[in-house]
Amino acid sequence: MNFLQLFETSLIFAIFSLDSLVAADCLDTSPKPFLVPLSNCTIPPNSNFPDGVDSWGVYLNIAGQQLCAVPSLVVNNTVITETELCTNDHTSDLAQCISRRGGTFNFEEPTSSYSNISVESLAPDLVWDSFNPPFGGAGNATAQFSSDISIPHLPIAIALEGQNLNANQLGLANDSVVLHSFVSNGLSSSTSFGLFAGSQSILGPRDGHIVFGGFDAALIDGPFTNYSMSNTTTAGSRVCSLEVVVKQLTLRRPGVANDVQLLSEGILMPSCIEP
Repeated sequence: MNFLQLFETSLIFAIFSLDSLVAADCLDTSPKPFLVPLSNCTIPPNSNFPDGVDSWGVYLNIAGQQLCAVPSLVVNNTVITETELCTNDHTSDLAQCISRRGGTFNFEEPTSSYSNISVESLAPDLVWDSFNPPFGGAGNATAQFSSDISIPHLPIAIALEGQNLNANQLGLANDSVVLHSFVSNGLSSSTSFGLFAGSQSILGPRDGHIVFGGFDAALIDGPFTNYSMSNTTTAGSRVCSLEVVVKQLTLRRPGVANDVQLLSEGILMPSCIEP
């Protein structure tokens, strides 16, 4: 039984238990956690992408345009690449670049659900600024996450440059714009989320998901541990919202009895958790 089922069962039980004590208009109407798939993200060929898109991440519809975005725990803004970035990319052909980045936003396709805004109105993104050029533009756009989850005026950052950017980014860092937008639009009761990245293994792939406003209890095995996210933590030389210290790293090879220890005893490796 997952968290969503547990939450609904508990709520029903509470209503029945307190039915004689509370009026109907006092029932809990707060937003319930909702799940967004995180898996292979395929967009069939269309006018924007004649060769289609074969990527990984969360499926988004930004101002009527289909895109894929990977969740990021170090970026605050939702960052969408513009087609110009791929036309100037000489490391691959246009179709390969577009597919690798999860699709690109086409400004030449008119839409009433997108309007330009000032780059200065975006949330600060110190991590982005540390390894990429400044955002080339910004806009307010209708963002559709699923059939019933939509944000009418989501601020998005537009990347015109940045070879250190490998895909569109769904920013989930400490000052995440999309998490705060979920709350302000009444879609979520908190800026919390549960992330299960799944696996892109060739032999054993497994779809993941993000639960906004809660977590999937079916994935909890053992005691629950709370790790706070902080903008001040550093992993090596970069700011990292969610850092762990790796004490042991072991390589286990199929058919080989002896494991290989990749970290010497006593060596600590600060690591940034980033899908």
